[in-house]
Amino acid sequence: MLKQIAEIPLPGPAVRFDYQSLDAKNGRLYIAHMNADQLVVFDVQKRQVDAQTNKLIASIQLGGGAGNTACDAGPGHILVAVHGANELVAINPAQLKIIGRYKLPGIENPHGIALDQTNRLAFIAGEENHSLAVFDLNSMKLLSVFQVGDDPDVLAFDPGLSRLYVSAESGTVTVLEESNRTLHMLGQFHMPHAHTVSVDPKTHLVYFPLENVAGKPLLRIMELAKLH
Repeated sequence: MLKQIAEIPLPGPAVRFDYQSLDAKNGRLYIAHMNADQLVVFDVQKRQVDAQTNKLIASIQLGGGAGNTACDAGPGHILVAVHGANELVAINPAQLKIIGRYKLPGIENPHGIALDQTNRLAFIAGEENHSLAVFDLNSMKLLSVFQVGDDPDVLAFDPGLSRLYVSAESGTVTVLEESNRTLHMLGQFHMPHAHTVSVDPKTHLVYFPLENVAGKPLLRIMELAKLH
């Protein structure tokens, strides 16, 4: 399904990583090294770590814990998975205010989000009940719910191949294919600490920052292998 092609040492201690964001245009992978209080910026072409700084501009109260966020490029809204409330919340970033709240029946503690912008779909992981939602971004309604590995966390979608990667706290990585606005299971594999994932839509390479391999953090890079 996936085969390893590289492992890159990462800075900082062997502690938890979290969400990632890949800027395919500029070839930068931003990795939250959460328990090290670091943002790691990785050059995917040179395969080396860069430096970057950021600053806070606003805080918005969501009424529950904030999971992952995603930018819906169509209307330009920010989508946030809110656990506890079991909602998907839409934010207008220009006004810095909430403009919509959408219930997610069958999804407990929504956390990770990935978008298929072409087909106007959001994929949302429910970490409490190992569930995965397919959500229509036009009607803003839930379409279907699937089961994945225990404690799903971070999602990554490759639009060119219509592949969705679901990484989980349990170490289970689920690979699905999107077709006709639904998902089909391609397979699963296990990798310790692989609860966060990203994919480069240009190269189709898949990135797993692993917090502790032989006592050190590293970035495991994988590519698609033939499915049997």
